[in-house]
Amino acid sequence: MSSRFKICIPVIILVSLSALLFQTHVAGQTNAAGESSRTPGKESSNSDSAKFALVTKALRLVAIAYRYNVRTGESWRNYSTTTKWTKIAETAPIAKGEYEIQIVGPIGPSDKESSMTIRIDREAGRTWYEQNDTWKPHAEPSDKEQPK
Repeated sequence: MSSRFKICIPVIILVSLSALLFQTHVAGQTNAAGESSRTPGKESSNSDSAKFALVTKALRLVAIAYRYNVRTGESWRNYSTTTKWTKIAETAPIAKGEYEIQIVGPIGPSDKESSMTIRIDREAGRTWYEQNDTWKPHAEPSDKEQPK
């Protein structure tokens, strides 16, 4: 069996399991670009609503999954090439809110593709981008640039 074939099987299995888990347990939606996501706060109208969410993205070379707490923003990432969840560090403590993560990509050439992952506090409007396993805050717009 070729080494390329040995690598493809775990990737296919992880992507399939991620999609199945996402569709059956998180009640997400998948669009034509292979992105899966769900909107925090939409899972239930009672106080027992889901605490965690999962967002996945199948890129050309790898699949990415983020598991996150919708109330605290605490999050972990997993690539299809590993079975380990990696905690994403914070640059500073963040307040409780209503968090959502989105993955944008693929970005770049097919042999060196990457993606960009963004987290938003849907209540306060603050956003972060993930870089080197750490959430980095985006610069806040000036008062003139603030949405009304």
